[in-house]
Amino acid sequence: MIRARFDETKILPKFVYYYTLSTSYEEWKNQIFIQATIQNISAEKYANLLIPVPPLSEQEDIVKYLDAKCKNIDELLAVLKKQMRMLQDLKHRFISDVVTGKIDVRQEVIPEYEPVNDESDDEEYDEEV
Repeated sequence: MIRARFDETKILPKFVYYYTLSTSYEEWKNQIFIQATIQNISAEKYANLLIPVPPLSEQEDIVKYLDAKCKNIDELLAVLKKQMRMLQDLKHRFISDVVTGKIDVRQEVIPEYEPVNDESDDEEYDEEV
């Protein structure tokens, strides 16, 4: 584990955090990984990491902008996850009602369709929730 400390008169820790989520950082990581059982980056390598450092006022603006965007995305994800749970519940309830005979489907006409693997949908949903 590596602990990094920053001179907050020059760079904001949250700016560095957002930088570590960028594609530039990912590309740097992929170039210098020490491949063992678990991917690892040494402290010496981190010491050579070059981070673009705009003026503090610009860093603050960037952090505020990204905080707002991330908050919006998190709120949208929460709504989508809730909708997914509701749709999965509806699907399971519908299947249960058909299987137990609460809904009679004997006279229903089944349209032509291309089969899809529906199992992956449930697994994907379960992992995300």
